[in-house]
Amino acid sequence: MDVSLFDYHLPKDFIAQKSAHPRDSARLFVVERAGLRYHDFFYNLGKYLKKGDVLVRNVTKVFPARLYATKLTGGTIEILLVRPLDGSRWECLVGGRVKDGMEVKFDCREVPMARFTKQRCVSTTWAIDFGEYIHNISQLIKQCGNTPIPPYIHSSLPEEELREAYQTVYAHNNGSVAAPTAGLHFTDALIEKLKHKGIEFLDITLHVGIGTFLPVKIEKAEDHTIHAEYVEIPDDVAQKICSAKSRGSRIIAIGTTTTRGLEACADILLSGRGYTGEVDIFILPGYEFQIIDGLITNFHLPKSTLLMLVSAFLGRETTLSCYAEAISLHYRFYSFGDAMLLL
Repeated sequence: MDVSLFDYHLPKDFIAQKSAHPRDSARLFVVERAGLRYHDFFYNLGKYLKKGDVLVRNVTKVFPARLYATKLTGGTIEILLVRPLDGSRWECLVGGRVKDGMEVKFDCREVPMARFTKQRCVSTTWAIDFGEYIHNISQLIKQCGNTPIPPYIHSSLPEEELREAYQTVYAHNNGSVAAPTAGLHFTDALIEKLKHKGIEFLDITLHVGIGTFLPVKIEKAEDHTIHAEYVEIPDDVAQKICSAKSRGSRIIAIGTTTTRGLEACADILLSGRGYTGEVDIFILPGYEFQIIDGLITNFHLPKSTLLMLVSAFLGRETTLSCYAEAISLHYRFYSFGDAMLLL
């Protein structure tokens, strides 16, 4: 499947630079696969949900994974921590040239130095070895880490405010390098309002990795390699999903990350068992969804794996048609942008 099939033009002015305030005042584009479309606001989400619907959310928490280090030669290098590996090593993305054994310094007395190892994790990442300082890595992240917002967001917010803005209100499991942005539209008040209507919320964890934002650089989508991500789905969540399925209730995923977590473990979950481990599912048009009946999502980048996932649920032509309509109506796009509800 040619990646160019998922391309579209978006003027730069349509890229949201900050979230709506309040969060649930974002616009909402509702699309039913039967053909109906509605334009509304996220605070009216309950109008399109029914008693007994189940919303599954990803409660992962973004950690300040972007670090800046100094080479021994004096140059500055940017490091994006991805996930811990074996022993004292972390997988990371590096902005700049590095080589095997190269040491860098941090402005943190608990972790003053680290070095890169020759072994690469995938073609785009390196391993960085913190050696004897590995037990102090949390202090380095807390003191020197920066929120890893996407490069198309040029925020002037102080770091502490940015850490709050780029986080869902229900996040509590530390480990993501990107926010599950569909969840950014929820407020505590809206969640309580939906629960009062009879909407059930289930929590899973999928620590969002670099696969979410790495561009697809090859012509054929099927040849793209998805970066593995850690997922944790408790047994009781699996059992509640089975119960909802058996009574005919809709399972609606809040975000593509939640969708990947659920669909990657579908066979296990439908047997009533949870799952903990890594997943690397790549959902393309033609995929038959086994768990979800609906999806809340943002508007995604052209030719991205996330746009391909939405196209798998809604259909490629319908998806691109909706995007064109959203552009014509001046919706806000990407991480801090407006939302879609797909049913």
